[in-house]
Amino acid sequence: MKNGWIAAIGMAVLTVGSTAWAQVPPPTIPKPAPAPTIPGIRPTIPPSSKPGPGLIWPPVEDFALVICPLETVVTQITTPIPAPWWQTPSQGRLQNRRIDIVGGTKTLICEYNAGRNRVWPVMRLYPEGKTECVLSPTVPGFSCH
Repeated sequence: MKNGWIAAIGMAVLTVGSTAWAQVPPPTIPKPAPAPTIPGIRPTIPPSSKPGPGLIWPPVEDFALVICPLETVVTQITTPIPAPWWQTPSQGRLQNRRIDIVGGTKTLICEYNAGRNRVWPVMRLYPEGKTECVLSPTVPGFSCH
């Protein structure tokens, strides 16, 4: 056997003088797991596959992304306060999002930190024509269809 690379069943052997080294093929890298589904994003379904029973995706145009209106809010009392009393406005960041029923109607709620375990809710109704909303995993808001 002469010095050089010899292919042998997916492996190469290098001989230099009387010493031989084997080069093992690189390990097989497993394919990544499929990406998780994200509400508001319609997956691409190959033409050859058919969705299973009950799997119906609304068209992308039917989704609405509703973002909480502000990253930070300033809150203060707007009712006149008699002297010698005063109030200092407080500032808070977006702390939580939730969907609740307010006055019998499904409502999107963005909650802002008001300090000392208090929150200031900012609310809105579902977008017109949308009947289902979930918390968006990608933006500070909601995905509705």
